[in-house]
Amino acid sequence: MSGLRRFLVRRLLTFIPTILGVTLLVFVIAYAIPADPAKAWIGGGEKVKPEYVEKIRKEYHMD
Repeated sequence: MSGLRRFLVRRLLTFIPTILGVTLLVFVIAYAIPADPAKAWIGGGEKVKPEYVEKIRKEYHMD
């Protein structure tokens, strides 16, 4: 049973940094993209009305 316990502890100790690393990577990528997420959510590129963009920003707490 000691071998199984050691295996599980080792897996947990590698799992935690992996999850933190993936979370950090996604966060950095999301903020490095030079685009407006509200406009991307709506679609339509630059032809989107400003009031729609503001509504999406408020609705999804992007303001």
